[in-house]
Amino acid sequence: MSLEIPTVLVLEPITPSNDSVRTEELKYPKLQPAVEKHRPYEHARMNRFWDAEDDSLEEVEAARQLAMQYMLMGSLALTQTTTRPLV
Repeated sequence: MSLEIPTVLVLEPITPSNDSVRTEELKYPKLQPAVEKHRPYEHARMNRFWDAEDDSLEEVEAARQLAMQYMLMGSLALTQTTTRPLV
């Protein structure tokens, strides 16, 4: 039985909510749910990458999907970091 790994989509999770656009702090309400949805598949994505034939389209796509998952995880970490305002 093959594990079905969902495709990582990033545009919607990294789009700020409309009501936060004109405020001092942007809110990304779809970001954390996207990270949580894909977290269980991280090792499966790594395995898919390592198991792919070198320089194949499968390897490129597996690397791309893993990179997008890490981009979402990094984006979430940045939104949870507090910084001083630049004055």
